[in-house]
Amino acid sequence: MSAQIVINGRFLTQPLTGVQRYALEMSSQLAKRLADVTLLTPGSCPPERAAQLSDELPVKTYCFLRGHLWEQVSLPTLLKKQPVTLVNLCNTAPLRIARQVTVLHDMSFFHEPRWFSRRFRYLYRFLIPRVARRSSAIVTDSEFSKREIVKYLVVDENRVTVVPAAPADIFRSSNGTAGSSSAEGDRGYLLAVSSIDPRKNLGRLIAAFDRAQLSSDVDLVVVGAGSRVFADSALVQSTRDIPGVRFEGSVSDVRLAQLYRGALACVYPTLYEGFGLPPIEAMASSCAVVTSRVASLPEVCGEAALYVDPLSVDDIARGLREIVQNDSLRAELVMKGAQRASEFTWERSGERFAEVVREVSEG
Repeated sequence: MSAQIVINGRFLTQPLTGVQRYALEMSSQLAKRLADVTLLTPGSCPPERAAQLSDELPVKTYCFLRGHLWEQVSLPTLLKKQPVTLVNLCNTAPLRIARQVTVLHDMSFFHEPRWFSRRFRYLYRFLIPRVARRSSAIVTDSEFSKREIVKYLVVDENRVTVVPAAPADIFRSSNGTAGSSSAEGDRGYLLAVSSIDPRKNLGRLIAAFDRAQLSSDVDLVVVGAGSRVFADSALVQSTRDIPGVRFEGSVSDVRLAQLYRGALACVYPTLYEGFGLPPIEAMASSCAVVTSRVASLPEVCGEAALYVDPLSVDDIARGLREIVQNDSLRAELVMKGAQRASEFTWERSGERFAEVVREVSEG
């Protein structure tokens, strides 16, 4: 007999990044494919966040504890007497529940601990190996992340299933080509989409933009917010005086889609990614992509991106000059990117994820 499916809704209390977007989309997909699905959130969940999913599945609030305390104490207490399969979509999970599916997006806190605050890295290096052992199945975004999970957590690779992310419908567009209808008026711009996080490599990107000596009519627009989890809070202040660099902070999906469609290119020279959603969003939006030749990015982007060495300011600068000055290259990458983006859909990923949940629930 199948157990009730409960989704851990703690992610609705967190800022919206690629991880939380994955959780939102996958919650919606599971609700369409599985019977008896409920999402549980802490009492601290903002009503407007819960409303993002309330039309698709029951969303219930339980207890006014928050964060890890809610996840490790309140959630197991509520579920301990019920035959449930718990679905955890954002890297963490309670240690006191036996039947659960957990998404581990990457192993960055093992790969390079100094990117994170001391509290965060100590907590995750303690918690995640235990979460992996307690989970009936593990899901991740890419074959690269699967190899990292097997390496760092020493788990059987057969317990890890790859279910990639995908661009939301709002980013899928056939309207124009990259840079043809600037969202910034007559000025051209390169777009960087990332949190203000050391592994996103914004410091080298900004230095490369300065070194590339592009036309004065080309700006670098940075979209994304900072976080107390990460250790690079001074980056925005330290780069304010570089001409042409503009930080927009967090933006709506409508604004982000507009920025993708108007950009000369999306530049994503990250140092480490379990998947890397912005390049695929950009490709779906008819925007050329420049990204790193590391981690999951070659797997995700295939032949549809211009690759650079993320550790070399000179090579990033070379990539920026090439993508700005070579119109035919941009057009080729836009064409290849549209094809590549079409290979990633939430419907396809949702069906694969639902299969994993069914297997655990019926096992």
